[in-house]
Amino acid sequence: MVRISFRFWSWVILLCGFSICMELNCTIRDIQESLPCQLYFFSKASDCEEETLSIRMPVLFENITSLDWPGPPGGLNVQTLEKKYTEEGTNNKLYPGIKLSLKPPQDASAKYLKGFIVVIANRNNKGCLVFDISNVTWTVDLLDVQFEHELFPVRGNMQYDVTASSLPLPPMRFKRNDLRRSIISSRWGWDVNQQFPADWTTSLAFRVFLEDDMSWTISVSFTRPPAVFNFSTFIISLIPTDFLNIQSIRTVEFQYNFTEVKRGWYKIGVNPHDEHFSFPGLCLCYRRDRVCDTCIRTETQYFKVG
Repeated sequence: MVRISFRFWSWVILLCGFSICMELNCTIRDIQESLPCQLYFFSKASDCEEETLSIRMPVLFENITSLDWPGPPGGLNVQTLEKKYTEEGTNNKLYPGIKLSLKPPQDASAKYLKGFIVVIANRNNKGCLVFDISNVTWTVDLLDVQFEHELFPVRGNMQYDVTASSLPLPPMRFKRNDLRRSIISSRWGWDVNQQFPADWTTSLAFRVFLEDDMSWTISVSFTRPPAVFNFSTFIISLIPTDFLNIQSIRTVEFQYNFTEVKRGWYKIGVNPHDEHFSFPGLCLCYRRDRVCDTCIRTETQYFKVG
């Protein structure tokens, strides 16, 4: 697979309120030819409004009056990541980030593709990435190109909602088939050698997609814990706002699909299962001196289904 990779650290993304714009050239990894591509990063919500972007980038955000616009991206993958951040020295702490990858539309509409906009929002702020590939002549061979970008670091233990759209956008009277994903970032600046199992929280991702006219599937995945904590079984819960009919499953896997979900508002929770939680010396979630404690449940914000 041909991959186009953008690897720079967006330190300010969604961490601060001031505006910043970065511009990078895009290069293709593993092949000799180059692809005319530029990546723009805007860290302030007002800079990501369509009206503002249409002035800055009229070719990408042109006002379409015909039926000649691209379909949605051929795929959007959003993953959490944890890695060390070193500046003026070295430490062993891990910090959260987000890895994004997306593809061109996988049909004939790709010939109209001029770029992508990816909006990343948390409860405090919103930023966006704009991919300018307006000078690319799309062929069948290029449909497997994969665009990647890492946002690192981002705030810890926070939900990020990611929306990806192909450019130019269709006229407002037509429905947009944006791709949407959501994740919870991991803890900020933690060292597994200095943490206790009872302090562990995971990073998780989820997406909602339609099964039929009356029900949806919610796909949940989360990051495995450090092996030293000895967690082997987990409880994944789908919790409605009224706390009635909570769905909880016990699993050894790091992914689960809730099916036949009805319209409503829900949140997702993930926590280790500790069947010996009240037995000193046996419990899995403990603190200093092996004092047993309740395992922490990582939860999303409430989100709407339907």
